[in-house]
Amino acid sequence: MNHNSTDKNLSILHLIDTLHPGGAETLAVNITNSLNRNGVDAYLISTRAQGILLEKITRPDKYFFLNKKSTFDLHAFRQLNRFIKQNRIRIIHAHTNSYFMASIMKIFRPSLKVVWHNHTGKNTELSGKKLKTLQYFSRYFDGIVHVNKELLNWGNQKFELKHQILLAHFPLLKFSENNPYQNFPQGKRIVHVAGWRPVKDHPTLLRAFKKISEKHPDASLHLIGPAYGDAYEKNVRQLIKDLELEKSVYCHGTQTAIGDWLKGADIGVLSSQSEGLPVSLLEYGMAGLPVVSTAVGEIPAVLEHGKYGILVPPGDAEAFARAMAYWLEHPAGARMTGENFRLHVRINYSEDAFLTQLIDLYHEILDV
Repeated sequence: MNHNSTDKNLSILHLIDTLHPGGAETLAVNITNSLNRNGVDAYLISTRAQGILLEKITRPDKYFFLNKKSTFDLHAFRQLNRFIKQNRIRIIHAHTNSYFMASIMKIFRPSLKVVWHNHTGKNTELSGKKLKTLQYFSRYFDGIVHVNKELLNWGNQKFELKHQILLAHFPLLKFSENNPYQNFPQGKRIVHVAGWRPVKDHPTLLRAFKKISEKHPDASLHLIGPAYGDAYEKNVRQLIKDLELEKSVYCHGTQTAIGDWLKGADIGVLSSQSEGLPVSLLEYGMAGLPVVSTAVGEIPAVLEHGKYGILVPPGDAEAFARAMAYWLEHPAGARMTGENFRLHVRINYSEDAFLTQLIDLYHEILDV
């Protein structure tokens, strides 16, 4: 990847709430790592909490934990201001809700540029006070990165801002010789990589898998992703018991070696009610998995409306079960589709293409 010497003077700060596993969090780490690897001076700050993604930061000398205690934590704001000054930050790239801190910094440092990264598919449903708050702070934005076309169209309607672009995520996945399934039963493995949040709709997936387990008793479902000890987690775990799936559904929690889990799986699934562009979908592609996913957010575009995976309506357990059964009963077609999906992701969702467009955006807003 070739960039000119001015890239070294960009001094970008990526701002994210936490380093717990999630699409926005993973992408913030991946972008920062990639920028530094390609000669761009990039920093990362997590504002409220650290997490397991800390292990994936390749330049820990360019990472800082703010430990923000409240919305208006003056000590945290002072620390952030000092960090920006010391490292001559020119652009704050704020992910999800971090736009608030970035906007406050720009009020006190008007020369700063702010890019907001809009990851959340449900933002198109914002209204009332939440929408007005975001529109108010958007006056401090110099650019917005949207992760799907629906969000881009929404952004162009809601914000009077010239520099708004659609920029799909890029996956980074490593594979090793490790087999994380070695202590689990053999058979067909279905993997679901997502945090335990209501929008990910684990109940629909479980009801669909119940139908699969009756017809394909050797199949197993592997849920990978953080749980949060809340009512949703309690309800999902209770549903596993109610459906008598304790011997075929495995909850693995947070995992870092995602590549190895996907390499050993047979199908990748997503049952979300809403999405921006899930990194896990692209990771399924990198691993060459046939996919079953709900048709939400940018997912239909990534799968080219069924060419690279089976799309089903959100909340439809019957359709989800039929789609999973199809891949289980047509292994040759599943392998071919998975390989085609792998090539599709490699060509169209590459790290180089992503960075080129992002760096172009950085230069555009600095040249205004």
